[in-house]
Amino acid sequence: MKTVKEHEAVSQSEIASYLDIEPAAISKTLAKLEKKGSIRRCRLNNNKEKNILLTDTALSVYPELAAAVEKHRNQALTGLSSADRQLLAGLLRKIYKNITEGDK
Repeated sequence: MKTVKEHEAVSQSEIASYLDIEPAAISKTLAKLEKKGSIRRCRLNNNKEKNILLTDTALSVYPELAAAVEKHRNQALTGLSSADRQLLAGLLRKIYKNITEGDK
């Protein structure tokens, strides 16, 4: 939802690219969000690909959801120094690289 909010009228392939996630995984998530009434898909400017937009319902609850995510993130990182956070980020990048390069 954050990516759709930040990049209004974004396509499914653009979301996959921004998040570096397989399009199939994005498709499943978008289908769930659409079923819940959080997003809608429509063609804008005669594009081949449909654009993803947040519904009014999603926009109204977005601030609350964003605050909950931020609170959870802060809780997860409590007690980690700046150096710890940098180390963690580096380790996660290495793990991600191992996974993505291992698939090739």
